[in-house]
Amino acid sequence: ESNANMPKPPEATPFVYSDSSGSDSSSGVTSDTTTPVSTFKPGAKLSQSQIQDLAVQVGFPSDVAPVISKIAMGESSGRSTAFNGKGADQSYGLMQINMLGDMGPERRKAFGLTSNEDLYDPLTNMKAAYEIYKTQGLEAWGAYTNGSYRQHL
Repeated sequence: ESNANMPKPPEATPFVYSDSSGSDSSSGVTSDTTTPVSTFKPGAKLSQSQIQDLAVQVGFPSDVAPVISKIAMGESSGRSTAFNGKGADQSYGLMQINMLGDMGPERRKAFGLTSNEDLYDPLTNMKAAYEIYKTQGLEAWGAYTNGSYRQHL
């Protein structure tokens, strides 16, 4: 997919994994992870392992997180600023959260976003993906329904 028409990502809004205490005050995220990981900012390309850790951190069940990481690789190749504006898509970030039409205002409100570009932040994107997963399951992502996620085993 081309990034020629991609909206510009914000400059900051870092995501910081928690420290050994299990809490990080800058992101409000709690976790049982004890390994500090570098700050992810919009524009970062995340590995499948980093995406899996992030998925667990936002609440995905540990048995679902590996599949989520594969879906993210199928959707965005781990690129936090991936954008697809073709056809029935206006999809942003790691998990390609679709904001087309009426979904945009509804999802901005539901996810506490000020703009669609907020979804270029890896943490924000994964939190939104978790909310979508809770209501729609894995079938919400084309990389799951078309089986392309399996290429990322």
